[in-house]
Amino acid sequence: MNALRSPVRSRPHGVRASYLALICATAAFLACGETSTDVDAWQPAYQLDGTWEWVSSLEFASGATHTAESVGYEASLRFEATSPNRGTFVYEVTGEDVIQGNFAIGSEDAHGNDFIAIEPGINFLPSHAWIGVGTEQLTFTGFTSGHESIYVRVAD
Repeated sequence: MNALRSPVRSRPHGVRASYLALICATAAFLACGETSTDVDAWQPAYQLDGTWEWVSSLEFASGATHTAESVGYEASLRFEATSPNRGTFVYEVTGEDVIQGNFAIGSEDAHGNDFIAIEPGINFLPSHAWIGVGTEQLTFTGFTSGHESIYVRVAD
């Protein structure tokens, strides 16, 4: 029976190995073209389109919550979709240089269970995270950063 078990599940640090596999899958996703036949029905980048204002980031290890007041800056994130699951972003922080880059959204096992890869990383989100996009709230759960960050939509 052990021969049939996944190597990730049999390791003592299976969660870390699983995240590593997800990061590798994301890198492969960023490097290749869209091949899914249902890409047109699945359009998470278009849901993300617009400007979002950072509200808070919860640090999992310590339980600390970071806000604009506690860190001394405000931040906003503007996404522009260039396809159903890719695009560009602009990250602005009070008193710092603007960061511009690219993003891609993939799904681990089904649409709706999505993750985002951004390059370059931003505060509380170095490169990869689970993503939840609602009409008014955006949530990044960063498995590499150890933070969950909340943004709210800003009228453009």
